[in-house]
Amino acid sequence: MGPNSMQDEVTNVLDLISSKYDQTFDVSMDQKRRLQIPKRWRSEENGPEEELRLLSWLTPDHRENCILVLPPRPCADMAKKISSMPAADPSAESLRRWFGGNSARVMPDKSGRITIPDQLAAKALIEPEIGAVLVGMNDRFQIWSPELYKKRITEDEAIWLEASRLL
Repeated sequence: MGPNSMQDEVTNVLDLISSKYDQTFDVSMDQKRRLQIPKRWRSEENGPEEELRLLSWLTPDHRENCILVLPPRPCADMAKKISSMPAADPSAESLRRWFGGNSARVMPDKSGRITIPDQLAAKALIEPEIGAVLVGMNDRFQIWSPELYKKRITEDEAIWLEASRLL
């Protein structure tokens, strides 16, 4: 392990320790699909708000069907990884199209609200009348339809023992 990879690993561990995206929140949405990001997840008081990247996160088996929310650093890490992939690789091109064509940049307003674009809300089955579930994932978070999240949790509980072995 070289000095850079060791530093990267230390940085990754410190990022997890200082994670600001934890817990799960049920939130309401207005008819314009605006939802409130929990105060504890927002930028420091009087500091600049962070632009967030919303990415439709849909796996072929539909086990994951939500909106992944990436703050600047994890977004830059993902973009760097995707950009470094060979241009001639069809899988890499597919990822670039997915990342570029199924995402949106949003800036929280002064109240910490973001608006979910129609296209992303439709893919994740998120409807204003029902609200959404925000799920913290350490350095990022997800936005789920309550019904789909309930199914996801049931499946997560079924594989928890196996998943815990990754720790």
